Amino acid sequence: MKLKSGLNAYGRVKIELINPPVFNNDFNTQVDEIWKSETDKNPYLFDGKVLCFDSYENINGLIQVKAYFFNYRYVVAKNVLTFRAPDITVIGTSGVCLITENETEYLVTATRSESNFLAPGKIEMVPSGVVDDRSFNQNGELVPEINLFNEFEEETGLDKSFIQSFGKWYFIHDTNTMSVDFCAELVLGCTINQMRASLSKSDEYENPVFIEKKQLKNYININTGKMTLLTRCFLEQLLYPE
Repeated sequence: MKLKSGLNAYGRVKIELINPPVFNNDFNTQVDEIWKSETDKNPYLFDGKVLCFDSYENINGLIQVKAYFFNYRYVVAKNVLTFRAPDITVIGTSGVCLITENETEYLVTATRSESNFLAPGKIEMVPSGVVDDRSFNQNGELVPEINLFNEFEEETGLDKSFIQSFGKWYFIHDTNTMSVDFCAELVLGCTINQMRASLSKSDEYENPVFIEKKQLKNYININTGKMTLLTRCFLEQLLYPE
């Protein structure tokens, strides 16, 4: 797959789908029990197919990623079991929304509500999600833009037509946290008031913040421990591009 909007120095990304791992019956039973317990607490959890990371190589600027689709219940189980679980790393997709008013550019973050299963109370870019099996185009290619359009509408409540363009794309692989993500800059045509009013109706986010780009360094320093690790990593990439 070739990202249509131009990555940073990584250049291009190609995803090769491989067969998922096979686990023994005891672990599968444990996963089913955890899933039942978690869905009893949060019935909105959805056991869809999500893209999981296996490995990648950088070959002359071409990032070749090996990945597989797996049921989301295994990702949930890994977060419950932590070190006792097999290595299952979901590939995320995230966007930092850029809004320009009076010739000043603002970035948008929000706080994940306490009802979220993952990272409740943490500051995050909006939208943020995982690459799922809705991310194929008509040619059968995996296209992160499709996923970001879906996440944008679901999480902000705004129509995807407000996305005027994509800025740079980044492929982030953080070996310290085992985070893998396609991140993009989303240039929006809405106002701050439109975004704030729409996010006020969200069940997933609260307390949206609109940061002047020139204040980004100070914002990161003040909120480092309050952010999801991926959000901090991506905002630092914007602040200190390679």
